[in-house]
Amino acid sequence: MALALGTLTGFFIGKNTQNTQEIQKFAVLLNAFQSHLQQLEIKLTKDFEEKTHQNTEALESVTALHKRFQRDFQQFASNLVILFAGETHKTTQAIDQIETLLKTFQSQNQDFESKLLNRLAKENHQQTQAFDKLTSLINTLPKAIQPLQREMIHVLKSEGHQNSEAINKVAVLINTFQNRFQHLEQELAQKMGIAISAGTKQPDLTTDQALLKAEALLKQGDLTRAGLYFSHSLNQNPGQWKKIQRYQQHVLNYCRQSRDNGEYEIALNVLAQMETFLRTQIGHIKQPDIEKLAQALTEIAEFRQVTTSAMAAKKLVETRHLMKTLLVDDLGSPSTTEPQKLTQHINSLKTKLTALQSLDTSLINKNGLAQIKQKIALLENSIPTFETQLATAQSSATVSTLVQRAEQFIKKSKNEPPQSELILYYLSSAESIIRQLVLLAPETTPFEMMRLSQKLELAKQEIAQRQSQLVFKKIQQAFNQLQFAPKTNAQVAIDKLITFKTSLSQQATQLSAMRFIEQAQTLMETVNSQIKDWQEKQRQRYEQWAVKNILDFYSSHKDELGVGTDEQRIYAGIIEHMGNIDTRYLSTSASTAYHEVFNLFYAELSHHLKIPLSSDMTFTLKKALSDF
Repeated sequence: MALALGTLTGFFIGKNTQNTQEIQKFAVLLNAFQSHLQQLEIKLTKDFEEKTHQNTEALESVTALHKRFQRDFQQFASNLVILFAGETHKTTQAIDQIETLLKTFQSQNQDFESKLLNRLAKENHQQTQAFDKLTSLINTLPKAIQPLQREMIHVLKSEGHQNSEAINKVAVLINTFQNRFQHLEQELAQKMGIAISAGTKQPDLTTDQALLKAEALLKQGDLTRAGLYFSHSLNQNPGQWKKIQRYQQHVLNYCRQSRDNGEYEIALNVLAQMETFLRTQIGHIKQPDIEKLAQALTEIAEFRQVTTSAMAAKKLVETRHLMKTLLVDDLGSPSTTEPQKLTQHINSLKTKLTALQSLDTSLINKNGLAQIKQKIALLENSIPTFETQLATAQSSATVSTLVQRAEQFIKKSKNEPPQSELILYYLSSAESIIRQLVLLAPETTPFEMMRLSQKLELAKQEIAQRQSQLVFKKIQQAFNQLQFAPKTNAQVAIDKLITFKTSLSQQATQLSAMRFIEQAQTLMETVNSQIKDWQEKQRQRYEQWAVKNILDFYSSHKDELGVGTDEQRIYAGIIEHMGNIDTRYLSTSASTAYHEVFNLFYAELSHHLKIPLSSDMTFTLKKALSDF
């Protein structure tokens, strides 16, 4: 079986035809036949093993003969495929005929097998004799195949004519093999005592429900189900010509209706199937009906000829009309730059080009062929030109879209509040689009890029002005709050000014408009100047306080100078009036006054008081500058 299937596959591959369905059908047929023989072995083995008598030797003999028959039939199938592989006939028709014949053979074999097994199961006579008869009959099957093979080889190799005749001869040979097997079946049935029904009773077609159902389905156009019902009806009375002829007429009516509707291919396919079916009935019908079968085949051939001619005429009219339509000069030169319309135009030209290339040239004269060739060349040259225009239009459309998006981002950035976080996003997006335009089509978009860049820069300046104005307004308001009274503690004013200066430095980083940056710098200078003024005022206040203390001490103790000096009183006065003065903050003149007064009274003291006084002056807490 594997050899037969492999050879068949190689044949169809070599032919370069689409015969996948035929390969599958033939493979399924052979596999089914092999499976059937295996099941026959299992059934026979099981039936005989259930017997109580000794039949081991006979059983082994029958099993061996079945296996031999199986091998011989596989070789027959392989040879059959190889023979067809060398021919150029219509493989589909040949395989359909072989398939139908072998299915009939298989069906009859299964029916006889069932009767045989039932017979053997019921009989109580000696089985050995029955085995011997069965062995002898089955042994003749391989011998029946051999002459069939020889005859088939002779037919296919010797014939040089059309293969349809060779196919018919092959069909006859297979029918001969089938008849031989039927003869063996009848002989075996007679020896084993199995009754074979004659089947001579003529059926009543008016009450055949399966046939009526098939005809009704055929009128509805359901070919598949109609065929199933008809097969069921015909199996009840194989070879019944009236039933076959009646169904054939219904099929012709269906084909006639399909042809009238312009469905020529459907009609021809159904005719081919009907013709194949009729040819397979040669082995079933009676001899007087053979002429009727031949007449039916002739009727189908005539119907096919009429249908083929009608289809050719219609195809010729359609081809001429299509050719006339396709040769119209409508290449056009669309002035539009819209990509969608250009794409539609290009697709229309490509469709026309494909249609021209697909025309059946066998129906066109030389002048028409020349016109078609010229139009195809024109289309092939024009389509790339339009595709170039389309690419340019698409690029322009893309540029236009990007420009619109950039302008939208710029507009949105200007409409946002000055402190909105979206401003930066909109401006960055617009900048990104401008860079994309440079990469996309730098040679076609300089004006757009320049205009967009200017818009973007103006938007940045405008936004910077609004943002800077808002920031500086807050700075100005904070500065205006720094109003100090003349007697304000200098350190308080200095601290507030320094705090404002730090805040000003931080907020100045948020300024981007040059006008407000300059105003912030001016304000910073003003603040620095005010800090210096308050620092100078603070030093002056300290010095005034120190000089007053020095004068107060001198005025109150000048009378102690000379004879009768009260050293303790002078000691205490120096500590009280001058001990807390920090000379670092005094000017030169004030510092001179301090030292002259101190030295004047210091000289009046005894030596044992000078060192303690110096120590006390050093460690006396000084008046802080920040107190003024």
